[in-house]
Amino acid sequence: MAKRRFLVMARVGDKSLHAEWLQGEERMFDIYLSYYGASPGRFAADADYWREERGPKWPILHQHLVADATLVSGYDAVWFPDDDLSVDAAGINRMFALFTEHRLALAQPALTPDSYYSHAFLLRDDAYELRYANFIEVMAPLFSPEALRVLGPTFGESPSGWGLDHIWPALLRAVDPLAKVAIIDAASVRHTRPVGGELYRNNPHLSGWADLEKIQALYPQCDLRISPKDKFVVEGVVPSPTPSYLIEVCVCTHNPRPDILSAMILSVAHQDVLPGSLRFTLVNNASDHPISEEVLMPLRLAGIPARILVESEMGILHARLRAIRASSSEWILWIDDDNVLFPDFFRQGLAFISNHPEVGCFGGKLLLPAELNPSGWVRPFLPSLAIRDCGDLTIIAPLGAAGVAEPPGAGAWVKRKVLDEYLELSRAGSGFFSLGRKGKSGLSNCEDTCMMRCAERVGLACAYAPELRLWHLLSPNRFRFKYLMRFMRANGRSHIVLEHVMAKPTRRPGRRSFNGVLKAILRLPKTTLRHSFAYALGRVFFEYGIYEESSLRSRT
Repeated sequence: MAKRRFLVMARVGDKSLHAEWLQGEERMFDIYLSYYGASPGRFAADADYWREERGPKWPILHQHLVADATLVSGYDAVWFPDDDLSVDAAGINRMFALFTEHRLALAQPALTPDSYYSHAFLLRDDAYELRYANFIEVMAPLFSPEALRVLGPTFGESPSGWGLDHIWPALLRAVDPLAKVAIIDAASVRHTRPVGGELYRNNPHLSGWADLEKIQALYPQCDLRISPKDKFVVEGVVPSPTPSYLIEVCVCTHNPRPDILSAMILSVAHQDVLPGSLRFTLVNNASDHPISEEVLMPLRLAGIPARILVESEMGILHARLRAIRASSSEWILWIDDDNVLFPDFFRQGLAFISNHPEVGCFGGKLLLPAELNPSGWVRPFLPSLAIRDCGDLTIIAPLGAAGVAEPPGAGAWVKRKVLDEYLELSRAGSGFFSLGRKGKSGLSNCEDTCMMRCAERVGLACAYAPELRLWHLLSPNRFRFKYLMRFMRANGRSHIVLEHVMAKPTRRPGRRSFNGVLKAILRLPKTTLRHSFAYALGRVFFEYGIYEESSLRSRT
């Protein structure tokens, strides 16, 4: 019988992915398969140890360990994965190597961003090699021999597994206060099926909530009813040894249009840049479905490092903060998921950075493809929708007078010093998290304006660089009358929120009263009406938004 350094023990059914675990390189682990499928004897040839028995995962594994106490003896670590985890032998070897290198007692591999998951906390964070934590999920726990001796008896106490992951770190540290518990980000696995489905189909009698109550009664010293915010605590980190980059290209997306997302990624892959100068980060912001890492393949084939991060808190502001915190590059280039870059976009941007050290943020032309061709009445709204062409002359604005030099978020290059100030502003409150879009329903904006105005706060200028060009493939839904009126109203409200966030008094105090709004509307230039009646009405909604938010704040 084989006896390698590590052991993998898995309950497997007919759809098991364990064959992947045996591929990729020579394995450093033995494999024990406990089969519960419909074809007797299946997969026996794949295993170093094999048994066949129906039932839920944890009670059956507990029976195996009790029946043969020598089964796990002599192994340096034992892993108990679900059978729907996709990873090869190289990934498992790396997981075991990091586990022993850092002398961990209890751990799990992180989940890839395209996994089905219950807790976003457990998704891979590429900024770290591992994160010390107070929680390990029952999906794929990894035990040292000492931890398994302490925690193994709990396996039979929850048929569904519910509650075990809550108590394991606490029980382990009651015996050894210095025991290390961690999520291993540098060795991730992909969870390929919706959470819990297979378990409850095969064992319909199970009740997770009943098991949770049972575990709570057995271990009253562990509070299983604490909120998720308090449940997951990062207690320390080991930073990733990956190299830093001059540019981090960041795209924040929520339920992207697949064809447009692919076009954007291809436009990045076709850029003419030096290898190692940039990395691409896609932040999946609470999309309804995971985004497959296959979308990144054109970038990786072009030699551009690429990753997906997940931000489960809805809102572009949360997604951007996630990207900033997960990067250390000197500059971030923000691209929207509906942007397609001209082939020289990166080269021109890097040249601008080299020639203008006084600039903290800059952007260029955001062009609307001719095939979109919105109605004439829509065109006055386009600058508010991040369509702009301010001519062919470079504009570097003096401090306090950014004007057209202030870039929208789409296609904006922002320096780390500015981003650090933006992070500080996020910690100050004052309505900061009221800014920015939130899915399809929340139309608040100005979060990009807030970011760019941080340049002035740190003594840097904003700039417009006409050589930078991209196509902005706006959805035709954004040209609808009702959407534009809602957008303009939200825009007005966001301007007042922005003033409070930036701690600057309003420059138009008269608009805080209803009469002031009427006067502002009457003072709208005749050119506004000549643009279109719809645009004039949109400005009315904008002014009303200012009044509405001002009135709300005056009452609080």
